[in-house]
Amino acid sequence: MKHLKTNNLTKPPFQGEFAIPQLTNKDIIMKLSSLDIICATEVQEFFYEETDEAVSSGEPVGFDVETKDEVQLVLFSNIYWNPQY
Repeated sequence: MKHLKTNNLTKPPFQGEFAIPQLTNKDIIMKLSSLDIICATEVQEFFYEETDEAVSSGEPVGFDVETKDEVQLVLFSNIYWNPQY
């Protein structure tokens, strides 16, 4: 580990029993609230995969997930985003 010290780097975080487990999909979903659900607006930018029809205003399209650096919109599996601007 001498080379790490010369590059001003430190050892990796604890491994094994002290490691913080990564969040699973279930963990992420269980942390959601109804405020995290995002719905389509009057602007037609979300579409159904199967039919290519625009999602109606007020219909849910996905949810916001907060990461370390940002908030990401995760769309439901049957929805895609295609803005016309």
